[in-house]
Amino acid sequence: MKLFSPVFFLNHLQATLIGAAVACQPAAAGNPLPGSATPNDSTGVAKSIAAPAKPDSTTASPATPAIAATDRDTLRKKWGVELLGLHPTAAGHLLDFRLKVTDTRKATPLLDRRTKPYLLSDKFKGKLQVPDFDRVGSLRQTTRDVEKGKVYTMLFANPGKRLAPGDEVTLVIGDFRVSQLTIVDPMATARSPATRPGGK
Repeated sequence: MKLFSPVFFLNHLQATLIGAAVACQPAAAGNPLPGSATPNDSTGVAKSIAAPAKPDSTTASPATPAIAATDRDTLRKKWGVELLGLHPTAAGHLLDFRLKVTDTRKATPLLDRRTKPYLLSDKFKGKLQVPDFDRVGSLRQTTRDVEKGKVYTMLFANPGKRLAPGDEVTLVIGDFRVSQLTIVDPMATARSPATRPGGK
């Protein structure tokens, strides 16, 4: 299981974002920048945050039926999870997604490190992926020993703060595809838990 230290990550992220602001030019609308990092290339790491990745043929098929984020019963029955929400973090440069496991067997594929999650938006081409740093590792929790009742986190890059509270995205993790997932203001969520997907 790969875990990351929030304190170490936030310190590292701050330095990286400063580098991104200097090293990367913003992408034109609808034209994502290519971004890839070599192990010791801090500029490449900055670019991996500053630009959404291009679509490829190795991820889930667009034909995979999507489940609406509000369809809580189907998500529990088919995938064994509850969605706890998607909100901005790190000054809006990242999107924090969390899910709670209700069935370990069904939820296991979602936490497999070999499956790469990403977000899709109608606002631009490309996809928003989970950053992977040389020192910190991937900014998501993965495990073979999934625990029922545990909350797992994934952090997605949000280049240029393109997405904000109120925007809807589609979440893809292999064959798991959830549409109409709304980004929420964490302060509003704290005031009203019922606004979160999966809230009571």
